[in-house]
Amino acid sequence: MENKVLSVLKVFVIILFTISGVSLGYIFSDYYKLPYNNNIIAILGGFAGILVGALIAIYLAKFLRWFLPTIDQLFSNFSIPDLLIFFFGVFVGASISLLFFPFLQLIPVVGEYLKALLIIVFSLLGAYISGKKRDEIKKILTPIKSDKKSVYKHYIIDTSAIIDGRINEFLQTGILEGIIVIPGVVLSELQKIADSTDYLKRARGRRGLDTLDTVKESKILPIEVVETKKALLSVDEVLVEIARQFKGILITNDYNLTRIGRLKGIKVLNLSELSYALRLQVLPGEDLNVAIIREGKEQAQGIGYLDDGTMIVVEDGKKYLGRSIEVTVSSILQTSSGKMIFAKPK
Repeated sequence: MENKVLSVLKVFVIILFTISGVSLGYIFSDYYKLPYNNNIIAILGGFAGILVGALIAIYLAKFLRWFLPTIDQLFSNFSIPDLLIFFFGVFVGASISLLFFPFLQLIPVVGEYLKALLIIVFSLLGAYISGKKRDEIKKILTPIKSDKKSVYKHYIIDTSAIIDGRINEFLQTGILEGIIVIPGVVLSELQKIADSTDYLKRARGRRGLDTLDTVKESKILPIEVVETKKALLSVDEVLVEIARQFKGILITNDYNLTRIGRLKGIKVLNLSELSYALRLQVLPGEDLNVAIIREGKEQAQGIGYLDDGTMIVVEDGKKYLGRSIEVTVSSILQTSSGKMIFAKPK
């Protein structure tokens, strides 16, 4: 696409200089009363315009190949509101400089040059001030946007959160308001997992696709699929980049991605952390009703589970296998994989 644009630009420059050469040929022929036919001078001027235009087009293309990526990288760090505020500052600064023009006209010779200098100085000053105060300007404009309900939060969901499946139940609570963003690389990764020759990977991938279908059919939040051209980036880097672009919240179940995202200033919602935070809090000495469903590793132990999946090890609970009994919590053990509760029959 870039090469096509530059090719069109080259042709346009050559045509422009050719027309200019022909026109200048006629003008010089008439002005200097050259002893040649006007058409011959115009044709020579056209050839000269083609040569000059071709040279300028070549160097202009080289300059744009260097200049455009630099501009793209520079402006990629700014949102549309930031750019509008920047140009508004330039406009205000240039307008203020016009107030001094009547006084500068009284200055002979250099007055006109001072006008141009004053416009440049005040425009740069306006841009600098608007850039420094852009957050305050946004805060002033935020109530207007919120009244129209045009500001939406974006939730970028990664592959691990989709395969996990709990994202559907989480959305069903109605806590989130905004737009679900699914990067194209995530869909590609899901498809690759679902097409895997490994049975377990294939099952996980298909479960993820089923989860997406359920979320889409529920219509709780609109879903937007975002494609990215940054193919050289990894999936995690694309997720962080999209979250930064939308200033959204990254939803994941990946521990490393959670750390990287937070280190880069991205808001991250980890489903495992959320699930752990919402677990039932149990204290030693508290009485619970537990169903003993299997034997423990140690002799006479029975194993049960709370509604949130927390394991309860009941001493002398083997004889109550298949029954629900009242137990008293004796101690709690926090491990890297979760929490274990030790109890005794009441």
